[in-house]
Amino acid sequence: RGNGIGGRFMRWAIEEARRQGCVLLQLTSDATRVEAHRFYERLGFEASHLGFKYHL
Repeated sequence: RGNGIGGRFMRWAIEEARRQGCVLLQLTSDATRVEAHRFYERLGFEASHLGFKYHL
């Protein structure tokens, strides 16, 4: 954490997806992971959905 490795990996994955013809990347993250959300937003991801769970 904090060494830039995650960002480099994610930028590589984004570019590889683009090279392969993908037009959308989507990820899910637990609502409590505020630091992770900042990380994704720094990479250009935008929050777009609200999810629900039903525990049995």
